[in-house]
Amino acid sequence: MRKNPLASALAAAAVGVVGVANISNAVTLNPDGVGQVLVYPYYSSNAGNDTLISVVNTTANSKAVKVRFLEALNSREVLDFNLYLSEYDVWAAAVTRGPAAAGAPAGGNFAERSVLVVATPEDTENSPLIDDSEDTCTVPPTSTNSLYTTNPTFADGRVFVPFREQAAFADPGPDNIDRLNEGYVEMIEMATIPDGGLVDAFVTHVLGEPGGCLVLEEAWRTGQSGGVTGFLGLFANAGQDPNAGLLPPSGGLFGGGAVINVADGAYYNYNADALDAFSGVADHTAPGSIEPNLADVNDGPGTGTATSRVFINGQTVVSVWGAGGATGNTTTNGRIDAVSHVFALDHLYNEYTTERALGAASEWVLTFPTKAFYVDGQRYAPAPKAPFTRSFGAGGACEPVAITVYDREEDFLQIVSFSPPNPEGLVFCWEAQVLSFNQPAGASAVMGSNFKANINTRVTINGIDQQVFEKGWVDIDLGINHASRVSNDLDVFFGLPVTGFWAIRVENAFAGPAAGDAGNYGGLNKHRGQRLCEGQETVNPTCLD
Repeated sequence: MRKNPLASALAAAAVGVVGVANISNAVTLNPDGVGQVLVYPYYSSNAGNDTLISVVNTTANSKAVKVRFLEALNSREVLDFNLYLSEYDVWAAAVTRGPAAAGAPAGGNFAERSVLVVATPEDTENSPLIDDSEDTCTVPPTSTNSLYTTNPTFADGRVFVPFREQAAFADPGPDNIDRLNEGYVEMIEMATIPDGGLVDAFVTHVLGEPGGCLVLEEAWRTGQSGGVTGFLGLFANAGQDPNAGLLPPSGGLFGGGAVINVADGAYYNYNADALDAFSGVADHTAPGSIEPNLADVNDGPGTGTATSRVFINGQTVVSVWGAGGATGNTTTNGRIDAVSHVFALDHLYNEYTTERALGAASEWVLTFPTKAFYVDGQRYAPAPKAPFTRSFGAGGACEPVAITVYDREEDFLQIVSFSPPNPEGLVFCWEAQVLSFNQPAGASAVMGSNFKANINTRVTINGIDQQVFEKGWVDIDLGINHASRVSNDLDVFFGLPVTGFWAIRVENAFAGPAAGDAGNYGGLNKHRGQRLCEGQETVNPTCLD
């Protein structure tokens, strides 16, 4: 047990911050995959990869949803917009590369940066990426052009939306176009749209078409005249309330993603993580707004707190957060901690194989979906804040970890450095981090990541294998020096908030074009882990010390 950080934290905690848990609205990571917030751990358009993203509304009410694509290094937005799902609606899109064409932004043509493609029923037969998608309203429009929005197009007429220029990040990280081409996605339900209301009429499909996407676009533009729908400025003008007539989020969303590589015949699909009971208030914000975000978790109107519900070893740990507002400070917790600690793992486990006989390549994606709120001092000062220990700089925000590799015969290898060696030892520096196994320098072999870390599980001397761990499993200890801030009810969690998966590619040397077969296989397994919380038994008996 890790008593020293806890003892220090509890000594600094004031009894007056002890809160009462609002169990009825405690945010939780829903194991059934349905909720108010969806986190898609990874997208990539590198090395011939495309990424498909979909979201499903399982309810009889329309939804206003914030869609946000975040780059891998510092979770800065590369594309965000509002999505309006009709009842029982599905929206799907692909992240790919654009055409090498004139008119691309400075810093490279569209073929060098990610773009979003949304197929409509009219053009699915021309799309190699998407089988079909509803004509669902987005603001700004992503699948069409409008009176106010002109998107670029492929040669076949399909509209695409380029990810924003990397110079817009304005942080200490590299000003590199590669930052656009890998990352993760979050979707946050802003509000439930009640049946029969004005907004519902704009969103609901009639004969396969929504009632008024242009109306929604005009509603988010300011002005008293010049519109064509009669609703110019309905949401955006001074004195207007964009939440008027809307209800708090009610959940019922699920989604999935898939990284596909047509040339390799590979398809790595995953389910989005789902947060349920995230918010009890409507928060319908303008397209492009950085709110709502994961720090807007709440127990309901006027509470100022957020409650987390975490399952540990068969017990339910309910903790209250928010003594320091949304993100808190270096000593006082914030509401963001409620989200962080439903994701927090003390130890993370998964398997790997790099068997030469199989032509196998293994990569882990480790995404830290709340890290920016703790390490990005430009947006969320002060930084760093626990459980993270470094602020984001030119080399990222590098966190120390300990890695133990086991083969399938119970032997183990303690990894003491990454390859190439890092002067700080074992560190994860980015917010969507690819970890490769036994790969040379350069982009990773499966996801094509340009920001990978690599570990060698083969010990060689003079080119001769001395100890070979080609396959087995790995234990990453995330709890070393990583203790959370103290909750209002004096709980402390260990580890880091993380999600992700293991992706494996296998090449069958006995198959392939010469044999008339596809010779490549792909698979994906979600990470597993253990959680650790320590507290005061008299205050919260389910977080035992």
